[in-house]
Amino acid sequence: MKTSSISLSVLCILGSVPVLAQDRDSSVVLEEVIVTAQKRNESVQSIPASIQAITNEKLMFSGVENIAYLEQISPSLTVNHNGGYALAYIRGIGSTNQGTGSYSSVAIYVDDVYLTRPTSALFGLDSVEQIQILKGPQGALYGRNATGGAILITTKSPKPGQEFQGKVSATAGNYDLKKYGVSLSTGLTEKLAGSIEYSDSARDGYVKSTTPGYSDLDDRDAFSVMGKLVFTPTEATTIEFSASYDESDDSNGIAFQQVDSGIADPTNPLNAAIFAPNSLAALTNPQLLGFSVAANGACQMSGGGSLLDGTCSPNELFGFLADPNNLPTVSALNAAASGISFDNRSDINPNVTSSAFGSGVTAPFTGAESYGRKGIFNYLEDSRYSLNITSEYEFFDLVSVTAYTESLLNSAADVLSAMPGSVAYNPASGNVGFSTWFDSKSWSEEIRLVSKDMSFDWLAGLTYFHDEGMAKINADVLGDSLRQADNKFEVDSLAAFGQIKYPLSDKANMTLGARYTHEEFELVDHIDQAVADGIALPGLRSVQFFNSLTPGLFPTTDSYENLTGNIALDYMLDDVLFYGSVGTGFKSGNLNAQNPLSGGVDPEKITSYELGFKSDLFGNRIRLNGASFFYQYDNIHIQVINSNSGATILLNGSNAEVFGAELELVAALTEGLTLNTGLTVLNAEYKDDVNILGQSTLSINGNKIAGAPESSLTVGLEYVYPLDKLDMNGDLIFNLNALFNSGYYFESENRVGTGGNNNDGYNTYNANLTYQSEAWSVSLWANNLTDEEYYRGGLLANGLSEVAIAAAPRHYGLSVSYNFGL
Repeated sequence: MKTSSISLSVLCILGSVPVLAQDRDSSVVLEEVIVTAQKRNESVQSIPASIQAITNEKLMFSGVENIAYLEQISPSLTVNHNGGYALAYIRGIGSTNQGTGSYSSVAIYVDDVYLTRPTSALFGLDSVEQIQILKGPQGALYGRNATGGAILITTKSPKPGQEFQGKVSATAGNYDLKKYGVSLSTGLTEKLAGSIEYSDSARDGYVKSTTPGYSDLDDRDAFSVMGKLVFTPTEATTIEFSASYDESDDSNGIAFQQVDSGIADPTNPLNAAIFAPNSLAALTNPQLLGFSVAANGACQMSGGGSLLDGTCSPNELFGFLADPNNLPTVSALNAAASGISFDNRSDINPNVTSSAFGSGVTAPFTGAESYGRKGIFNYLEDSRYSLNITSEYEFFDLVSVTAYTESLLNSAADVLSAMPGSVAYNPASGNVGFSTWFDSKSWSEEIRLVSKDMSFDWLAGLTYFHDEGMAKINADVLGDSLRQADNKFEVDSLAAFGQIKYPLSDKANMTLGARYTHEEFELVDHIDQAVADGIALPGLRSVQFFNSLTPGLFPTTDSYENLTGNIALDYMLDDVLFYGSVGTGFKSGNLNAQNPLSGGVDPEKITSYELGFKSDLFGNRIRLNGASFFYQYDNIHIQVINSNSGATILLNGSNAEVFGAELELVAALTEGLTLNTGLTVLNAEYKDDVNILGQSTLSINGNKIAGAPESSLTVGLEYVYPLDKLDMNGDLIFNLNALFNSGYYFESENRVGTGGNNNDGYNTYNANLTYQSEAWSVSLWANNLTDEEYYRGGLLANGLSEVAIAAAPRHYGLSVSYNFGL
């Protein structure tokens, strides 16, 4: 959808609001929204920054199943959901990097605990009390890895002394959707309360498998459990302990589909850099050298041996292919490669993975439970434990947040899946993909002092963060698996931060914040260490070839330090708060845990300039907020995949500029009828090409920034009809939410986007009709009502393949819940 048409729609909506707002009952008002965005409880309208707060009720009625679907009600947010990752972008700022040891550019917190891995953000939202979306760099209070902003998730907590209460719920829908949930909460004593919540969700896949005997793809099978204890030993002290566990075992987020016209792309700059020195002009599919049975066949013809077990060297292969006498054989190899066919329909996909788990290659390292696993799958496991202690004093509160998290991603996925029967030389497999075992553990501690009952607000704190994990990757190559990475990483980060809001007059304030961060990154390549120790690992010889893009020494440790902060001025004029701010942020540098030989990246940095206003008008019946902003975004982290080796390469050096504006309107139009709409417009482009390890250039100057649509408009209508008008109990609640998105790319080369191999836009509509009483809730709902076809995530394996994941088709169902003890 064009920006002009979206803007016209918003102007029409705004033009009608004042008329609808006149001559109405003064009791029809909007409620005050309290947030913790600045680590204290305060009205969202009093903060000189752009913040969107979303309640549990809004999530439930809008069809938002997890963070990946938040863009339906938040126009500033997009999410590239693929490979089990939720890569969030706020105002076009986010990260294309996947894999353990890499971090999102949008920091996500659950109950004040930082989620280390983007895979950890895909849990259900049943237990959520509120979600806050903080827009722009959060350099002072949230620090590292918050260049795009932050998403704060607050879950429900029990209260000491409360009566026993609970809720049971069930949902059924098409695609054999089944979902169950139960939550119990009670005050165990006057000073102690506890709660526990459990949910289980399963459905069939949205994408039909074309391979007989293999299940459909993009299915869902997940459950979660969370428990809390709240203890108040004194009136001034609150201790909250929380433990949660989330697990999913399905193919959700990894049903990659070919969206380009074919796999041959000899003009790709990365391919050209690798293969031009070898003068292999006769080979029209150079990417098949590292990833195909055709190339392996050439090895065998050149004198025996195989690329797959390391007994055929690249030089032997290059020599054979470059020999004019072997032109007929090379032509035959090209013909075999061109026989591969794909289908980029969004509703079908082959499921033919023959993975490292199926062959047992990973079994010695990951346990016997993974042995024999076949097909595409995605196993996610996350555990979180936190202890939050608040002690109240006369002029400040002392807050301590201690947390420990564990995360595991165990998956096998295809990035090139030939249609069954189209690969004559190997009809049994016909796929290229990867198997991963990413596990990590993190510890964190934050201590802060938060002022209260003083003439000005201040906050000061210290935070420590430790993260460590393993990255094990196998390239799955048409039935064979090669150990590509077996690395360990450790990160230590220490920061001091503070913020002060000082009144300049009875109408004006100045806010100053700063944060100093020091961190260290250490990487150990277990394969390299095994060579030094004389230990044999599966696929070791092949690994040395596959990671040979930059042979030689590589850094094993690095350190970074940064000073970030913000300054804001605000002024209240009548009912409108005007503000201006300048803020900075950084994303931490890191070494590449998935491919140590590609080196590391320095921190990316951002400077934000923003002007905005916040207003509650017509007796608090209309809330109208707006902002314009400019970002100078430097040293951006970009991930590319080497099509010869499949190795992940991290790059930085490109800069970008982002111009944008946004508008948010909430209006109580009449008794029971509420309008909630938002618009974000962006002009976001990369300004520099990037050097690829001294071998070639990634030409992205002028490209659209990944995750940045030119425009996004959300419109939500809610109508509540009290049934007491009909002498009945409860209410009828109708919700309609529409999203009009102009489309965006998932990667920096602008070859994979919401339209497949383009960034075509899409429009979606979600509807919900609910009967709600004090005890019962019954909902009929439907998401993506018009069955719009678009893609919700994707990646580019350079010359090898352009793949994307289809968004959910139209799905609908019935949800019933019963509350007791209220």
